[in-house]
Amino acid sequence: MLKTIIAACLSRRAIVVLGLPGFVAAGLFAFHVINIESYPNPTPVILEINAEGPGLSAEEIERYYNIPMEIGLYATPGVQVIRSTSFYGLAFIRVVFKWGVDYDFAYAQAALALEQNVTLPGAQIPSVNQNSGSGEIYRYTVQGPKRHSLTDLRTVQDWIVLRRLSTINGIININSWGGTTKEFDIQVREWLTTLINQQSDLRVCGEAASAAEALKLIATAKPHVAIVDISMDGGSGIDLIKTIKAICPVIPEVAIIVLTMHDETLYCERALRAGARGYIMKREATKNVLQAIRSVVKGELYLSARMAMLMAEKLVEGIPPASSSPIELLSNRELEVFQLLGQGCTTRQIAEQLPVGFKTVQAFNARIKVKLKLSGATELLRSAMRRHDSQHLR
Repeated sequence: MLKTIIAACLSRRAIVVLGLPGFVAAGLFAFHVINIESYPNPTPVILEINAEGPGLSAEEIERYYNIPMEIGLYATPGVQVIRSTSFYGLAFIRVVFKWGVDYDFAYAQAALALEQNVTLPGAQIPSVNQNSGSGEIYRYTVQGPKRHSLTDLRTVQDWIVLRRLSTINGIININSWGGTTKEFDIQVREWLTTLINQQSDLRVCGEAASAAEALKLIATAKPHVAIVDISMDGGSGIDLIKTIKAICPVIPEVAIIVLTMHDETLYCERALRAGARGYIMKREATKNVLQAIRSVVKGELYLSARMAMLMAEKLVEGIPPASSSPIELLSNRELEVFQLLGQGCTTRQIAEQLPVGFKTVQAFNARIKVKLKLSGATELLRSAMRRHDSQHLR
């Protein structure tokens, strides 16, 4: 067969020469059109959607969970097949898209369809995950000098390698395995209470774990000084400062000190504008914390040495407030969401931590992307992580 083809080509050279440009054009076209991947996906995009219904039978799961989700997803662009399975307390749906549909597009359309068309019992938000026929596409190990323990290597993986890889377009998930995780149990309030109560002229009259508890405690205990953090349960520390100042006609004047890990002038400026009288970092020496308390009691303003230097540098450089960085365009809550994104939190984790609704966090993300002029979710995550790393890895 091969000899026959060669003989035919040699005997009809003119036809071969004339047909050569067509073969070249077809090859160039195929080169630009055919999707060539190092690890080609043997299946189209598949999304797996799960929702929990504790205590419900399979029939109830089918009626109240699977059927509404199937109907809501039916008109999603690019969907080819929808299959559902009902278990005791668990709804499971697999959505198969047509070949050629982009994963980001499929995920966005499915999430939008669930948000707009589906209402589950208890306003539950189903989770959407990718399923791939190829599973993992890359495996690596983290190695280091012998003096580094398995805990050190796992820390490098979780806080440096994983974070850098997560900013690459197209990476959906990274699973860490092996090593031991270092855990810290920091009891700041207990340490602070012990420290203050050891002083002859100071006494702690109450503690609160959230913004709501703090407001109730201030109204009843009527303290002279309140120490708050920027990040706290139930709301932003800056919003709490504004609320305290707003109710000052009802309760006696309270001098507020911000004790936080954030060493940016942006947070300090906002805290002082909200009504704080002191701003100090948690890593400051014990004597500085006590000095801050005694200073604000006297009616003075207290800033940590580093923060005072940063504020002075900003003033000398002539940078007007709220104009040195696009980050300063963010509201207090948007800034808090952006900070949690930089720490690697998912939208659902942020919603639980603040706490606000899942859709509210999505709205915050959308506004942040507009204000920072970011094109998509990946760019938003990359920007948040870079900013977080610039603050904590220097």
